[in-house]
Amino acid sequence: RMRPGATLAIVDFKKDAPADAPGPPAAMRIADAEVTAALIRLGFAHVRTDRTLMPYQYLVLLRREP
Repeated sequence: RMRPGATLAIVDFKKDAPADAPGPPAAMRIADAEVTAALIRLGFAHVRTDRTLMPYQYLVLLRREP
């Protein structure tokens, strides 16, 4: 359980990464927009998404709403 105002960080592999990129196969990856939408439905607020920080992964930051 997260306290209201806490930040959740998700790091996962980009859905559109090249086929030879490390990580799971493309069929097992989920796009950052899908992750964000699912967590918003659960009561989180989107803080930011960074797709440039890492070559094959993305970072999504969300905040737990009160």
